[in-house]
Amino acid sequence: MEKIRNYLLSHYQISSFTKKDFYFAFIPMLVSFFIYLSTMHPSLAAGDSGELATAVKYWGIPHAPGYSLLMILAKPFSYFPYGSLAWKLNLFSAFCASMSVFLTFLLVLKLLISIKIKKDEALIASFFASMSFALSKTFWTQAELFEVYTLASVFYPSFFLVFLHWMDRMILHYKDKELYFGDWFIMFYSFLFGLGVVAHLTTLMTEVLGVWVIISMLLIFPFSSSYRQEGSQGGIYLMAFFIFIVFGYGKFYMEIIRLDVSVFDDEKLKDGLKWFVLTQVALFFFYVYDRFLVRRRYEVNNFFKRFYYLGAKAFGTFYLGYFFHVYVLIRSYANPPINWGGLSDESSFLLRFAKFLNFLWRKQYGGQGKLPLTWDNFLDEMKANIFLHNGGQYTLFFYVLMLLGVYQAFRKNAYWGLTLGIALISFNLQLVLYLRMDVYSRFVQVSDVFFIFSYFCLSLFIGLGLSLFLEWTQKIALIIYKKIH
Repeated sequence: MEKIRNYLLSHYQISSFTKKDFYFAFIPMLVSFFIYLSTMHPSLAAGDSGELATAVKYWGIPHAPGYSLLMILAKPFSYFPYGSLAWKLNLFSAFCASMSVFLTFLLVLKLLISIKIKKDEALIASFFASMSFALSKTFWTQAELFEVYTLASVFYPSFFLVFLHWMDRMILHYKDKELYFGDWFIMFYSFLFGLGVVAHLTTLMTEVLGVWVIISMLLIFPFSSSYRQEGSQGGIYLMAFFIFIVFGYGKFYMEIIRLDVSVFDDEKLKDGLKWFVLTQVALFFFYVYDRFLVRRRYEVNNFFKRFYYLGAKAFGTFYLGYFFHVYVLIRSYANPPINWGGLSDESSFLLRFAKFLNFLWRKQYGGQGKLPLTWDNFLDEMKANIFLHNGGQYTLFFYVLMLLGVYQAFRKNAYWGLTLGIALISFNLQLVLYLRMDVYSRFVQVSDVFFIFSYFCLSLFIGLGLSLFLEWTQKIALIIYKKIH
């Protein structure tokens, strides 16, 4: 771990934003916003736009999982004094998309400066990367109409920005006498992750990124320093954490999300839900008991105990963000004109809550349209994903820049090159395995919206590739200048 830590310290520099950086970030944001505004649908678009707009008007419940965050955040735009309701909500999508572009600019800028790219080159590459994402085929289409995807896209650069700032703090404090974990950064990420899952379920498939960054950073910095202090005592806490999480979520995945059953009519699923709830309650009870109720010294240099505390707080803040789904349960009592899920049909709170869980986990769709999980089907789906979805967003020039970006990432900082690769590949693999789509059906043509996180990751490689191109251009120009003079 010490070798890895030394590598990171030598290939990474702490950076912070200046006021000018934010001014520069407004440029692609405003440019993209006015492009979206000029190409935006003047009224209702096809697909789910009409249903979602009606749900916003009446504080209703659209199709599963209800898109609670969209309903809450889009509602203020419906009071805008100009235009029809449909136009105002299209404007909301354009605004979210431009906010995502703003954050993408800041992310690429910080990433490039952190891996020791010159500031002027980083600014140019950041603008280019953020605009390439803004004008990617599918993302641009979604920015023109009222849908859920541009809101979800705001969270993607936010995750990376939190991690980069967290890494800055880990480097600053790794020599402190007390182990530094940066709990608030992880809690903030977990809260954003919970909100992102409420915005759209595909955000859940970025979880590998979070697990990788959090565990790797904790092992590289505080864990590798802990043995010179209080050592590895407290392994029981680590064991308890993984028992609660692995067993609880294991039962969740084995029983609760089975596609062909519902919460309130399957005994095995009820058993899975019971064990999931019990393990999560035990996780938090053990944390509160050990941290606050038992009179003992707070062992700041006990890595395993601190890890348990951090894990409990991270899951707590995730559930706090995910709690926004309660909008669906609350509005079901009002029985609005658009009211998916049938929650209002149940007078018993327990049955209503069971239907609420079914609704959040989209059980009404079951295995509809999903192919059997075979090796041939998987290969066909991956080909469609690579060549149709990811391969259909940019022109050839941009894909050349992506290849240069992969080289630049591993050349300048292999950790962040690996992190971007893990985020991109794990997301695509999970989504392909979840969708199990028929590549010869019309569904494959409309499912490109689910892969926007993937297009976002590709735009980061575009920024890295352009930074390498600018570096080479400067070197070539300098050689030519010296030969001439």
